[in-house]
Amino acid sequence: MNQPIDVAGLPQLDDSDFVGVSPDYLKMAAIPFRVLQAVIIAATVVAAVLLSPWLLLAGLTLVALVQLVPGIRRLAYPYLGYLAREHDFSVRYGLINRTVTTIPFKRIQNSVVNQGPLERRFGLSTLRISSAGGSLSIPGMPFEDASRLRAFVAMNASLLVEDDADGA
Repeated sequence: MNQPIDVAGLPQLDDSDFVGVSPDYLKMAAIPFRVLQAVIIAATVVAAVLLSPWLLLAGLTLVALVQLVPGIRRLAYPYLGYLAREHDFSVRYGLINRTVTTIPFKRIQNSVVNQGPLERRFGLSTLRISSAGGSLSIPGMPFEDASRLRAFVAMNASLLVEDDADGA
């Protein structure tokens, strides 16, 4: 028999429980766009001098459009967070479409801490957690936190798999 459940009695993910990523993430993520803007400005000035002054207007418009990306990221920043609980791991993100994704530890197949050159400069990293159903990425985590969390996830995933095997 398949009995109905009372949804109101189920545990909830409270927004206040989620841990946000480092504020340095915004600074780090803006750097590639600043470099792109500098290249666009230099190319615009050269094109305006050699070809037509009207190209200056087009280049400055392009610089303004490139500036939108870090601005949108800054608005979305408060909604980026993660939550490790006893049996699962959740990630929350999205400015317009707010999404919360949860993966139970016993379904996790792989966890990786990745650190690119800019992330290393800021002491940040990206934690990636994979399962058969998909993967989660949490950018902007302090490297030490990501490493500890990766070890916690790996330990709990293996413990739960061992518990399932013992109980079978």
